Amino acid sequence: MQRKDPMQRNQRFIFILAGALLLLMLGEAIFYTRIGGFSYFAYGSFIFCTLLLGTVFFVTRRTYRRMEQRRQRALSGDAALLAQPQPQPDANALALPVKIVLRPSKTILLEFLAICYGLLALVVCVPIILFFLSHHSSSITIKAVASNGHVNSAQPPILYATLPMIIGVILAVLFVICLISFVFTVLASESRSRQEIEVDEQGISTRFLGVVTRMSWDEVLSFAMWGRANSRTALLFELVSKDAVARWYQLSYRHAFYTWLAALKPAMPIDEYRRVMNALPQVIVARTGKPLYDLRHPYSRT
Repeated sequence: MQRKDPMQRNQRFIFILAGALLLLMLGEAIFYTRIGGFSYFAYGSFIFCTLLLGTVFFVTRRTYRRMEQRRQRALSGDAALLAQPQPQPDANALALPVKIVLRPSKTILLEFLAICYGLLALVVCVPIILFFLSHHSSSITIKAVASNGHVNSAQPPILYATLPMIIGVILAVLFVICLISFVFTVLASESRSRQEIEVDEQGISTRFLGVVTRMSWDEVLSFAMWGRANSRTALLFELVSKDAVARWYQLSYRHAFYTWLAALKPAMPIDEYRRVMNALPQVIVARTGKPLYDLRHPYSRT
């Protein structure tokens, strides 16, 4: 049965967006070809990104197939996939109801956008600079004119002379675009990236990648750790019912770089967040009667 999975929905959106960017890159390559000849850099970038996207797509598909096989084994009660050690069941480990919130960090988003701006500036400006440099020698000919014993050289084309101004305008436009993108990202990420977990006596509700999933305790068929997570990254947990998958991340603070990549910060103090997230599996195991399964690859388990 096809379950509603917010992560698969999000990945479909990302692949569609990446496909649109590839079309833009192809359009850029065609544009440079029409105005100045074949651009090895533009077409090379397009081919490289196409191959990269295709590889990521097939690897992701293959990974999901393997994980679905592991999920089915967990649903059938395969003891080989039980997590070690198991959470100690304790329905009272948390004072219910409790709400756990992870919010996108504006500082991290700004840093990430600055990196994207630099990469975008290189991708856009480098082909333009290479184009002018490659055509400078062929378009500018030195004409020796014998006039009163003096030799005059032809002046560079006006367009070439204004190259710094053109690059400056492009960088300014890109900066404005990135600034607008930052404002839009801050506004949109609050609803899409914000993660919420609400636990009460009746069940659990999660908000993950903008999708809200509500699941009562008696609907839960499986409780698992998912993906390729290890001690350096955020752990991904899931609860599976007949027709839905509820997911959430548990951040790890052992490595600052991986925490930075998560771009999420808990709304409560970090020590309190750790205590609550460590107690959450105990409550779930006690309330659902389901053990915790470890669906990670064997080499990534800790």
